[in-house]
Amino acid sequence: SAARPAYHSIPPLIPQRSHLCSSLASSCQKHPHRSPRSWRSQQYHGQQYSRATASTNSALSSYSKSHLASVAADPMTDLETWVTESGGVVSGVRLSVVHDRQRGLTKRDLRATQDLPAGQLLLSIPRPCQLRYDDVDDPRLTALFDKLPRGSGASGGPAWQFKQALVLLWHLSRGTSSPLHTHIASLPGVAEGVPVPRIGMLLHEEAVQQLQYAPLIEDINNHKYWLKQFSAEVLVGLPGSAEDPFEGMPVDQNLFAWAVAVVISRSFCLRRTSAHVMPALIDMVDHDPQGANCEVSSQEDGALHMVTRTQVSKGEALRLSYGPHDNHHLLLSYGFVLQPTNPTDKLYFDFDAQGLMAALAPPAQTPPGLHAWQRSLMQRLGLLPSDPQPADWEQTSPELNPRVYIGNMAATASPQQQQQQQAVDLRLVAAVRGLTLQDEFSLSLVRNRTLSELGDCSVPLSRQHEVAVLQVLVDLCTALYRSFGSTIQQDKAVLQQLEEAQRSAAAGSTGSTSSTSSTGAAPAVLTGSSGRPVVQGKWSEAQRLALSGRLAQLQTDAATQVAELVMAVQYRLGLKLALEEALKGVLARKRELEDLQQVK
Repeated sequence: SAARPAYHSIPPLIPQRSHLCSSLASSCQKHPHRSPRSWRSQQYHGQQYSRATASTNSALSSYSKSHLASVAADPMTDLETWVTESGGVVSGVRLSVVHDRQRGLTKRDLRATQDLPAGQLLLSIPRPCQLRYDDVDDPRLTALFDKLPRGSGASGGPAWQFKQALVLLWHLSRGTSSPLHTHIASLPGVAEGVPVPRIGMLLHEEAVQQLQYAPLIEDINNHKYWLKQFSAEVLVGLPGSAEDPFEGMPVDQNLFAWAVAVVISRSFCLRRTSAHVMPALIDMVDHDPQGANCEVSSQEDGALHMVTRTQVSKGEALRLSYGPHDNHHLLLSYGFVLQPTNPTDKLYFDFDAQGLMAALAPPAQTPPGLHAWQRSLMQRLGLLPSDPQPADWEQTSPELNPRVYIGNMAATASPQQQQQQQAVDLRLVAAVRGLTLQDEFSLSLVRNRTLSELGDCSVPLSRQHEVAVLQVLVDLCTALYRSFGSTIQQDKAVLQQLEEAQRSAAAGSTGSTSSTSSTGAAPAVLTGSSGRPVVQGKWSEAQRLALSGRLAQLQTDAATQVAELVMAVQYRLGLKLALEEALKGVLARKRELEDLQQVK
């Protein structure tokens, strides 16, 4: 268009090369061993907007279930009655329970009971039927909020995931006296046979290492650190104290982990108030970014409405889009990944200007430092700090390096989104274009360009120069791929073996629903003459040990470990496939420009 800058004849700084210094790619496989200062929110992986029900294993002990007292045989009937009696609406939906024998899972979702037009109101969940940390009136609970780790987001407030988990435990400790006991009775780990989502921080160590991707491993370790630290330093000492908001119910690391896993995977962030809520029934609707047929909105009175966004046929499963989340975010917060690929997957790594210059230097030459004009350009683009730093700041302070990405954005919805979310981070494109300029005179040709203009892949500075830029990106993609511990072909073979082992384990357990000893599945629910769980009174030491050991048992459960390994390999395979698609796109663009040069 007329608004696009004209081409300029800018020769590349260096000859084309077939390799790139591995130090740039290695940043995506580093995870520094230092105590984190804050709970790491998903800064680079999409918005915190909603929840998932995809999961792998059950969690709570029999005592936690019995503490709820009256779990009904038909949870949908109880939930529907409770919601409608609280002023809500339930219309045209039913709860479906699916037993996936191939994977050994029990899964629930909501389905249409009739043909539904677009715009049909299905659920209206009033505020009293939502788990909310902004409705807390127990001063002992709010005092705990002040002891929580601070989130890494812009607000810097207490981590919302921990706040919501503490509210859930408060209601759990009240049993049937809690106004939310009907909702809690339907949650994973409490409702019979419904597994708990194996979010990132619950994965066993081998599965974490098999991810082969340091940014996700570092995020998982950050969450594990704060889970352990807060449990050991705050929660363990609460029973029997005046500060205990849980009525003597002991909350150790395992029970707290259950609560965090449930709320982090089932809560919605309300754009209207920036608060997170966990609404009954809506929290059972799964994620489908391409086939979402429903959408959720918040109302002035605090209610959440779910309406159809398309026509829905009778018996069709209801689906929401949680947003453009990559598999990093989905695994960390929801405990599942999209397969075979997630169109929004990206590889993140720390941009190192000095390392890039070293990579661009011919092999026989000493790597040059940044010229003053190059440093000035990087600072203007926000890729280097503007304040004076020591000469080796890139090496001594890696957290100062901005994180950039290469990924697959082929499925973006519009040309505007494609420009905003191109396969190669616009900051990386701008940096490579700037650092491959020949001299300060060439810099004057881009001095007035903004970061978005200089980083727009569709608007090169010149054909000849852009070919050199694309070659650098090809080398970088290659280095990133080689930084993994296995290839795409090897991952596919390993995944096939793991899935066969998973099917064999599921076939061997088919029909086994009874409880076993402490080394097997969850113990049976303690029941009364009515067949429903009954309250067992005060917490005994035996009950406390049974509860605290349940999630610990899952870490040694063979079926759990296989399922987690499957997810880990699926994750790393999807990441490599996304990188492969990005590389194909860069190579295609490079060949196109080379062909144009030959024609000219």
